[in-house]
Amino acid sequence: MNILRIFKFALLLLVSQVAIGALAPTLTGHESALTSVLYLGLENFITAVVVIAVFARLGRVQAAWPYLHAFFVVVLAQLLAAASLAALSAMAEQSLDAPNGSLLEQVLYVLWAYSGLTVGRTLRIDAEEKTRARSASNGYIKHGEN
Repeated sequence: MNILRIFKFALLLLVSQVAIGALAPTLTGHESALTSVLYLGLENFITAVVVIAVFARLGRVQAAWPYLHAFFVVVLAQLLAAASLAALSAMAEQSLDAPNGSLLEQVLYVLWAYSGLTVGRTLRIDAEEKTRARSASNGYIKHGEN
């Protein structure tokens, strides 16, 4: 287990989610039904792109146990978010409510993470195959390979 990598990716997820949550409301003008739907769609689209990109990178760099690492990244990111919210509540001396995502949002988040991880692993495998093919064409074959 690469604990430092898990911590870095969890922190990256937390910071990106805070940035999206802070910047997304500035993208809408006056509130109407249509702008609310567009705002929610835009926020979810940006979140999907960021989550897929983060997990694609994790899948690309983590060779051993990538799905276990991804699980711990998500858990640690949630724990860091809860700890941050508790610290902010203590500093503000009032209770701040955590945004509760719907079950659909949680399922989408897991699907985005899985998709990103799959893309990253595919890119990793393709790069390894190209390196092996290049090494074989140069006459270098690693011990244990055919």
